[in-house]
Amino acid sequence: LSHLGLRTDQSLAADAQRIDLLLGGHSHDTLDQPRFVGRVPIVHAGPYGRFASISELRRDHEGARLEHFELAPLIAGVKRDAG
Repeated sequence: LSHLGLRTDQSLAADAQRIDLLLGGHSHDTLDQPRFVGRVPIVHAGPYGRFASISELRRDHEGARLEHFELAPLIAGVKRDAG
């Protein structure tokens, strides 16, 4: 869990070991799909509590991998910005 912003999260994922998933914030980025740095998925749900990211990991002998990702609106009728 980080509040470093997307750019710094990408650096952290590249440098750190043993991170299975990086849940980030601060930069107000809304990622419709995880951004992968190597095997590490980075997810950002965006600003103002409009969305929640739902991430499901599966662990096996090779480590953890992202099985499912969903960006779910927390308020009915909320749509992604066009631009």
